[in-house]
Amino acid sequence: MIARLAPRARRSRARALLAIEEGADRVTLAVVRPGDGAADDEVLVALDVPRSGDPARDLQAACAALAGAGWGKGALPREAVLVTDAATAACVEAPPTAGLPQERVDGLVRWELEPLLPEPPAGGLACGWAEREAAGREAGPLFVCGVAAAARDAWALACRRHGLALRGVYARGACGAALAPDGLPARATLVEASPGLLTATRLERGAVTRFQQARVGNDVAAADAALGLAPQDAPLVVVGPLGDAGRAVLEAGHPDVRRVDVPGPLVPASLVGAA
Repeated sequence: MIARLAPRARRSRARALLAIEEGADRVTLAVVRPGDGAADDEVLVALDVPRSGDPARDLQAACAALAGAGWGKGALPREAVLVTDAATAACVEAPPTAGLPQERVDGLVRWELEPLLPEPPAGGLACGWAEREAAGREAGPLFVCGVAAAARDAWALACRRHGLALRGVYARGACGAALAPDGLPARATLVEASPGLLTATRLERGAVTRFQQARVGNDVAAADAALGLAPQDAPLVVVGPLGDAGRAVLEAGHPDVRRVDVPGPLVPASLVGAA
């Protein structure tokens, strides 16, 4: 199903990325041109196809659908990011990392993250993390994503066959914080609802200090879960779609509810955030 093809999509694509989300039964693709801020991000085209479980087959089907929407092979971006249920995200407590060798930090992250993965990573763990500029100089929470290396490698190979370099793999619901608006107070909670999943991310001065997820059945259940994860003394920022019933529950239960819209009606917030 094609969601949107922007009229200016055929102009310069120098900064565009192909963002891929692998869900339980669907694979969603979006060509995203990141802007200077969340409000400037642009989804040029988005679609989804049934998921077979074979990355090569799923990407082939999705790229064929893109070609049908006017995006031939030569028009695809050169780089891709993947958001997948096979990956896990968490905030782990870390010592100061600024003076540690990279291998030590890698080992520390793997030790903390491997027990949280959906399946044991028989072939090793691929992990990554992002830190604010001043991070690493003192002990504290470190926001990390990890996935079994075999899953990462399967998608990397599928991407290479389409002329794409896979630059990052993230957990579903883990990247909505990248769309946090400017001007938030020092503390805020960002929530993202996606099919069957509610994510609550605590932000403190722009850094992720807590990350929680709850399985939910509908928007009202998502709103109830969000209220249980968000303190009353900090703004609650809803990123992406949430139905009227869910928004009513939030506004009745929290004094400061804000909203950030995501460009493109089919595109999950974390998919744009990952891009």
